[in-house]
Amino acid sequence: MNKEIKKKIVVSVISIILGLIVLFTTFILKNTFTESKIDYAMGLSSGLIFVGIIIFIKTIFAISGADKGKELANKLQDERLISINNEASEITFRITTLIAAIASIILFFMDLEKEGMIASAFVGVSTLIYLVSYFVLSRKK
Repeated sequence: MNKEIKKKIVVSVISIILGLIVLFTTFILKNTFTESKIDYAMGLSSGLIFVGIIIFIKTIFAISGADKGKELANKLQDERLISINNEASEITFRITTLIAAIASIILFFMDLEKEGMIASAFVGVSTLIYLVSYFVLSRKK
């Protein structure tokens, strides 16, 4: 079995396990949570479980047939698809950071300083992560 296929299976199982942990923790501690926190935790756990199951089923179906398993392995190593994925990730990062920066400015002007600080902290942390990963990747190449 291809290394990338194994990684997809591991990621899907971890996603399902994290979703179940959040779900059970929410049920156990539901008396200590507010209604909004319970709703958030339920949505988070449902999303993690759903995504994990979808990735797991897709990967299992792909490796069930010999041709499909080879096709999936080729897709995972296709340079064009890797390039498209990297470009999409880069665009997503930039848009998310821009939205958080705009939100922090708007929140500061609306006198919601605490929320504005959270949004600006997100911008700072994501930019720092970008710079560190850029530095590490540029050293490798």
